[in-house]
Amino acid sequence: MDLMTCPSRPMVSLFKIGPFKNRWLLLALAWECILLSLVIYLSFLQGALHTYGLSAQYWGIVILSASTIFIVVEIAKLIGSWHERMAGKEI
Repeated sequence: MDLMTCPSRPMVSLFKIGPFKNRWLLLALAWECILLSLVIYLSFLQGALHTYGLSAQYWGIVILSASTIFIVVEIAKLIGSWHERMAGKEI
């Protein structure tokens, strides 16, 4: 999630850039999710890497925890852009 919130231009919201602009990044994220799923759910990899499958409840916790980074960074960008607009009006 953190990759999606850090474009090349700081303080620009992901929603202004578009979440689907960088196809290579999306491909890399999809590949990472596939590999993670294989490690977690294939029995021979579970034994070798000492992992086990997660229930839907735990996946909800994982997704909610990861989303907090995205939410906090987007709020900071919103506050930063609002502050820049207000500073520009005062001049």
